[in-house]
Amino acid sequence: MPTNLIESKELPQTLSVEIVGSKGRIRQLDSMQLNMKLDISDGRLGINSRTLQEHDITNRPEGIQVERFSPPILDIEFDTPTVREIPVRINLVGAPNEKFKVGTVQSSPKTISIRGPEQYLNELEYISTKAININGIDESQNFSTQISLMNRTLSIQQANLLEVFVEIKDKNQVTVIPNLKTISNRLDWEIIPSTISVLVESEEDGSTVQATELLVNVDTFIQAIENVESLKESSKESSKRELQLSFEEHPELFTLLTKNPYTLRNIEPNTLVLKKSTSTPRQ
Repeated sequence: MPTNLIESKELPQTLSVEIVGSKGRIRQLDSMQLNMKLDISDGRLGINSRTLQEHDITNRPEGIQVERFSPPILDIEFDTPTVREIPVRINLVGAPNEKFKVGTVQSSPKTISIRGPEQYLNELEYISTKAININGIDESQNFSTQISLMNRTLSIQQANLLEVFVEIKDKNQVTVIPNLKTISNRLDWEIIPSTISVLVESEEDGSTVQATELLVNVDTFIQAIENVESLKESSKESSKRELQLSFEEHPELFTLLTKNPYTLRNIEPNTLVLKKSTSTPRQ
């Protein structure tokens, strides 16, 4: 190989060869492997084509002739060697204990010095570590690992040793979201207080829930009250009352206006006052 160039693509590990000879000679090949040696010292930048010849096989037994190679011509591509710092991609396999999830994952170092073909390295976005098994773990851990070089044209220009930190977090995070506006789905009733704080459980940090309003299903609550009290007094009389709605007793009537998945654990204050509006609701 030319000293100032490097293979830009891996050569095939094996080739197909059709041979002829006596049965006894051919049986000898069952316990051996034919080796090939190519002189590419005169190679140039770019693609170099070599027609394969019988004499390229260095350990061909006597009495065996090569009829043909497949492929008959081997294309060898050379490029200029260069060195680049390539970002490390951490290869995690498995999953933590079902009650937990993976948080921050960091490697030290974050990049690795790689020597290889210039064009290939310019297009390489990252280099992966060997697999790190995190199956079933339930706490943050440090791992020692190495870079996995799948391409033989690449070489590492430093110690192939990395430290990886894997943070393990509770799957659900409980967060307080303050100053949420309370809104009613029944325009002739208002809610007191007009803003509250809520306790939210979600798979991500509560700040990602991105809710600014809490919808209270006043309509369903009022209908239930009127149905019960119609046995004692008229709906008209009951509608004049101020009512209290407890989150603890009716959590199903409270909804955060967000597209993010969540579980509403509590509100503060826990009990809201529903008051009949004196103004006529807009149509």
